[in-house]
Amino acid sequence: MDIFENKIFKKENEHLYFDSRDLTKLAEEHGTPLYIFSEREIRKNVNEVMATFRTFYEKTSIHYAAQCESTLANLQVIRDAGCNLEVNSGGELYKGLQAGFEGNQIIFNGACKTKDEIELAIRSGVKSINIDSIYELTRIVQISQALKTPVNIALMIVPEITYDNYDRNEILGKEAEYGITFEQLRTAIRMSQRNKRYVKLRGYHFNIESKNFRPDLVRRAFCTMLETAVKMHQLTGFAPQSLNIGGGVSSDNLVPIAEAVSEELTVDNIEAWAGKEYRNFFKNIELIVEPGRKITASAGILLTRIVNEKYRKNLNENWLVLDAGLNTGLEIEKKSAHYQLLCANKILEKHIMPYKVSGLSYESSDYLRFPNSLTAGDLIAIINAGAYSTVNMSNFNGRPRPGVVMIKKNGTVKQVKRPQSYEDLIDGEEPFNEKLNLCII
Repeated sequence: MDIFENKIFKKENEHLYFDSRDLTKLAEEHGTPLYIFSEREIRKNVNEVMATFRTFYEKTSIHYAAQCESTLANLQVIRDAGCNLEVNSGGELYKGLQAGFEGNQIIFNGACKTKDEIELAIRSGVKSINIDSIYELTRIVQISQALKTPVNIALMIVPEITYDNYDRNEILGKEAEYGITFEQLRTAIRMSQRNKRYVKLRGYHFNIESKNFRPDLVRRAFCTMLETAVKMHQLTGFAPQSLNIGGGVSSDNLVPIAEAVSEELTVDNIEAWAGKEYRNFFKNIELIVEPGRKITASAGILLTRIVNEKYRKNLNENWLVLDAGLNTGLEIEKKSAHYQLLCANKILEKHIMPYKVSGLSYESSDYLRFPNSLTAGDLIAIINAGAYSTVNMSNFNGRPRPGVVMIKKNGTVKQVKRPQSYEDLIDGEEPFNEKLNLCII
């Protein structure tokens, strides 16, 4: 991929610039490893998703998937850009509320919801809690009754269609671990109707997310969703107010997916297979989309420095060691298709020399290509690092977590998450039976 197709990147004075800022200077000012986010790029991506879906279907709501990237400043930018939120834990819900989202802008998803998390969601007045099982529905009814506060819900279902998976762990089809099965769906609706004082059933969430999110497969799954809604209406009388197709959209499939889904919602298409009586059944339905990577991936860079180099003569391999690894949250060797690595301070030199790259705490990658003059001290920019990165940071190998800065839309740079210190590594811990041997650093 050519990153310079995106005008947010440019080359100047042999250096790589991101959103008009020299990455080499940012490394000098803030150190490495360092995450850098662009407010302008986040806003652009939110606007692109909203505009695309609403061009084809006006009543579309966009709920950003917080599990992708939940730095408070980024959540605030996403909210300010007009997006809603989807969360999968009490922590994400709490951060969303702290970022300024109203409860009725937040959807609470996932299979693992604790009692405390459910209570927080109900007290916060979330837009809906998406129900994963009959048991979970029973718990939510009980908690809502105890709190004397009703809550909106949606039923999470997995469309039982065949996907061309390349990863057996993908959350798809009949193998999915999330959602209510079709044979239990009628029971869940009836239970919701019997307990309408406590739970207000709004709609369905079909978990059709896939790393291989092909528009034709999304169309098939969405058709299954529509057919299921009609069948359940015939059996129970329930008419959904919303249909949630989850996440998985990218720059490549955004337009065809939006077009495919909107086509299936036209009154003529509905009448063709459901009959005249259902012609207007979905006319005012709310379509919900939950993008994650599409919003933040291109808005983030991980800047890292080469701290070691070596040549393995027996293998004829040049090796580079970076000051970033699993502690920074990225697993380059496992997900290399998502990233591009470039030398930020030698961007004009041809990247033709093969190197093996490793970090302080992860295994080696496949061969990557950089300038043949590369040496310790040079800077490597990991492009498209804004998704599933900071949320996965850890203290593996006793490494402090890196800091995060934001390039604001006015061009200024603000630190939005400070880098950890060694003192932070023992914050909250208590010695077993002896005083700590505090050293001065």
